[in-house]
Amino acid sequence: MNSKFLLTPHISNAIGNFADTTNWMLITGDYTAQGGERFLTIGNFEDTTTIDRDTTLENQGLKCHFYIDDVSLTTCAIPQNINDLSSNSAINVYPNPFANTLRIESEKLNQMTINIFDISSKKIMTETFNGNGNLNTSQMKRGFYFYQIKSKGESIKNGKLFKE
Repeated sequence: MNSKFLLTPHISNAIGNFADTTNWMLITGDYTAQGGERFLTIGNFEDTTTIDRDTTLENQGLKCHFYIDDVSLTTCAIPQNINDLSSNSAINVYPNPFANTLRIESEKLNQMTINIFDISSKKIMTETFNGNGNLNTSQMKRGFYFYQIKSKGESIKNGKLFKE
């Protein structure tokens, strides 16, 4: 189909993000609701004749398909700028980007649990500590991660991290 939806996407895939043909790839973004929204639309919003794509499979008579999994629409208070993630509450997680150690500090909470997730939302690390603590991240690979900090079973902070 060579027509274009008469919609403007709020979240777009990064150019060239389909290089991996065997693994799931994360497309993520933040959208601030204006009020009155009723639907979430996922799909191609571009004219297919202008899309830069590898036609190797098409030339062999094969069709290309994309599978969408694990879509979530949640209320969150994650800042838009990754550099501002540690400055919006009484809990600081830094540095960001990080290398082999993450520092977690809280002025108000004694016991906290931090969960670290990879981009496929698989939990790869859990650490419980009192007050301030250092998290050894040397075994983690370079890339983006998500974190969730809980206290008394309740999620109190979520964020994004990047390992150099």
